[in-house]
Amino acid sequence: MSDNSTVIKELHELRELTTDFLSNNEKLEELKDTIDKESKKAVKKRADEMRDYLGNASRDMCEAMPNRTALAKNVYPKNDGKEPSKTAAIIGLVFYLGVVLYILATVLNLGAGFAVLISAVVLFGGITWFFMNGKATDVFDWQKKFDEWHKKVDAENFDREKFLENSRAYYDKFSTFKQEADAKFELLNNKLEVDVEAVNQKYADELERLNNRLSEDCDALDKVTVLHKDYFYLAGDVALLLESGRADTLKEALNLALEEERKANEEAQRRREAQRQQDILSEQARQTALHNQAMERAAAEQAKMQRDHNAAMEAQAKQQLQETEKIRKELEKQNK
Repeated sequence: MSDNSTVIKELHELRELTTDFLSNNEKLEELKDTIDKESKKAVKKRADEMRDYLGNASRDMCEAMPNRTALAKNVYPKNDGKEPSKTAAIIGLVFYLGVVLYILATVLNLGAGFAVLISAVVLFGGITWFFMNGKATDVFDWQKKFDEWHKKVDAENFDREKFLENSRAYYDKFSTFKQEADAKFELLNNKLEVDVEAVNQKYADELERLNNRLSEDCDALDKVTVLHKDYFYLAGDVALLLESGRADTLKEALNLALEEERKANEEAQRRREAQRQQDILSEQARQTALHNQAMERAAAEQAKMQRDHNAAMEAQAKQQLQETEKIRKELEKQNK
């Protein structure tokens, strides 16, 4: 026992050191969780302020929005996504007119010079019109659609000048809103940084103290030689085995502690398995009881239906017997 006194002392010191390390580590994790929760609370507070601000400002912006109902209901006419070209239309008209003059010049024989001039006009107009992809009818069709669009819009008393004026005012208001929103965001973001910093400062001393304690514990554990670090958690058990005399050497005590740990784990596993089996049996018993109850209810319903049927048949038989007896009596009276 005297030979192991030093080892036992070191084992107890190791147990206390390990316990202290685990306790400080748990406290550190709890402190970090507290800091994280308070920081998230600060973020939510500022986010809610920004959301409320934007909600109120958005309602004001919606109320200030120009009335564009007439424009929304009546779509501005387009020609396949391109504005029609009046120049191309005019060239197209020149081309068609040149063709007509060329035919007249040929039929009326107005002279070769005039025919050549007209041919040049037709050729120039045709080539130019082809490359400009202009059609005279496009302009007229688009102009017709544009006039119809104007009529529909004007029919709803749409004041274009007023709408443009309101749109410019709304744009200015929106620009101001954006600037104010950016400034509000910057202000709340700065406040958030202050809030988070306040949370960190609130727990800074305790955080530093726990980190220092853990660092000291780690340094002390690194210097332990009595047990391998994988078996630090068994220090108390090994010391108890040596103190009780169940083991004479450190190696023997460690092996015995590992064996007891193995048996304890197996016993815990056996108990968990037994509990699992018990839970299965309990569930099966519950299901069986529910099934039996359902069968009993079904049997009771069946018996009730049978009794009701028998009672109905009995009542019908009695009624038939009464009617037969009544007929018999009437026949007897007639025979007398």
